[in-house]
Amino acid sequence: MRRGLLCLVALLLPAAAHAHGVSPAISGFYAGGMTVLIGPEDLLQWVALGAFAAVHPPEQAGWVAEALVAGLLAGFAAGSLGLVGPIPLWAGEAGLLAVGALLVAGVCAPFPALAGLAEAIGLLRGAHAGVDMTVRQDKLALAGGIGITAYLLMVVCISTFVWLLRRIAPVRVVAFRTFGSWVVAIALMLGAFELAH
Repeated sequence: MRRGLLCLVALLLPAAAHAHGVSPAISGFYAGGMTVLIGPEDLLQWVALGAFAAVHPPEQAGWVAEALVAGLLAGFAAGSLGLVGPIPLWAGEAGLLAVGALLVAGVCAPFPALAGLAEAIGLLRGAHAGVDMTVRQDKLALAGGIGITAYLLMVVCISTFVWLLRRIAPVRVVAFRTFGSWVVAIALMLGAFELAH
């Protein structure tokens, strides 16, 4: 178990050390989609948020994707238009840590808190990506790529976890808390790495 965790962290560390910039050779919609998918730590964030959403009633979980996309687009707009400065990378790890801790605790948050968490994570990630895109001219196409890719990814994540919950019903609490503890451990290691540099 330790070896697996160390291997996963080793894969995440190089990606955490660079910004979310996308090569100028990739432009428009595709660059926006790559912005959502480029960092393993981002993918872990989306998967963890999808898992946390899935433990809520369907009428609440279904709106998490929309709340996340709204936050991502608002953050991207603020970052790409120069309305916010650079976002420290440890802020993203703090969001990942929060979601992991909620999974470990087995909390079922009220809908305003759930939607607010998704929007806050989206704002941080979107602003971080947007700051890297201030000089690009294709901001509208980038925003489209970010919004559509993030929405589809979250819908797939949430649907997969809802499907999985039905099949592991007897051990769902243990499985989700174990996953949450791994998320917390990875978030702490990534945060420590960022603060050390």
